[in-house]
Amino acid sequence: MAAVKRAAAMMAIGAALAVAPAPAAAWIEPPPYEIPGHGIATCLRDAGDGRIAVLGPLGRTTTPTDVLEIRGDGLARAGRVTLGWLDACAAAVGAGPTVMLAGPVRQRPPAREPVAVHVAATDQVTARVGAATPAAVTSLDVAVAPSGAAVVAWTEQRPDRLGDRPARVLASVRPAGTWRFARPTVLGRARAMREEPLVSAGIDDDGRATVAWRREGGRDLGVPTVDVVTSDVRGRFARPQRLARDGGATGAPALDVAADGRALLAFAGPGAVRAFERRPGGARFEPIRLDGAEAWWADEIAVDVADDGGAVIAWRGGRGSVGAALRAPGTGAFATEQV
Repeated sequence: MAAVKRAAAMMAIGAALAVAPAPAAAWIEPPPYEIPGHGIATCLRDAGDGRIAVLGPLGRTTTPTDVLEIRGDGLARAGRVTLGWLDACAAAVGAGPTVMLAGPVRQRPPAREPVAVHVAATDQVTARVGAATPAAVTSLDVAVAPSGAAVVAWTEQRPDRLGDRPARVLASVRPAGTWRFARPTVLGRARAMREEPLVSAGIDDDGRATVAWRREGGRDLGVPTVDVVTSDVRGRFARPQRLARDGGATGAPALDVAADGRALLAFAGPGAVRAFERRPGGARFEPIRLDGAEAWWADEIAVDVADDGGAVIAWRGGRGSVGAALRAPGTGAFATEQV
C-alpha cells in the first residue's frame, strides 16, 4: 500500500504518467498503447508498482478495466478486472501482484439506480459490499495491507425535500485470508452538505482500518472539518475524532497507514497544509508542525509513511507552486522545501 501512496505523491508533485524501473534509472516515455475494444478511456488510476488501471467507456452492461505495466520498452496488459456497469470511475490499489478495484455499480439497467459498491481484483471474483441503494455514491477509496486485509470506504448522498444533500459515510473491512467483506458500518452522518464529503482509507497488517473524511453540517455548518475513525481487528469502529476545529479544512484529506499501524493524515486548511500523525498502537492523531508549509489554495495533497517513521507530504499550492515536507527514518521533524 505504501508503494501506491508513494506513486500518488509523485503525481501530486507534477510527475508525468511514466514509470522508471528503478530509482537510479532515467525517466522513460513508453510508446502509445492501443487499448483493445475500449476506444477512449474514461479515466486512469494509479495501481501501484508501476501499473496503471485504464477504465474503458462506461458502457450499458459492463466497464472493462485493463491493468497495464511497463515491460521492456513499452506498456503491456497485465490483467483485466470487470466490476460491472460502473456509475462512476472506480478506485484502484495494488496489493503485491494483485490489483483491486472498488466502485459504484448500477444494478438494473437502464435506470441509474439502485447502485451498490462492488469490489473486484485481477485474481478474484467480484463481491458486492452491502445492499444496493438509490443514493449517489459521491466519493470512494479502497486500501489493502500486505497481509491481505482490506477496507473500502465511501459516501452516499440523496437530495431531500428541502434541497439539502444529507450524507452518510460508510466503511466495510475484510480480514486477511478471506474475500468476504463485513456488513458496512455507518461512520458518520451530516444533515446538510454544500460540499461533497471526500473520503480516504487505510489499513494495517493486523486489519485495523482507518477512515478520514471531510464533513460539513450540523453545528459546524459552513466550516468544513475532518473526522477520522479507527477500527479494531474485528472491524468495529470507535467514535470519530474531530480535527481542524480552529479554522476548517479547505481540501480533501490524504491518509496513509503503514503495516505496523503508524498513520499520517494531511489536508489543506486556511493558509497552510495541516498534518496529523498516529503512532503505532496509538488511539488518537496528534498535530505535526510543518514550518513553511504556507499554501492557501493547496490541493492534490498526497502522503506516504513507512514503518521506520520515514514520511513525505507533498502538495500543489496556489499559482502552480509545489511543496513537500520530508522526514528521514529515525528523526522527529519534517523539513519543508519547494520542489
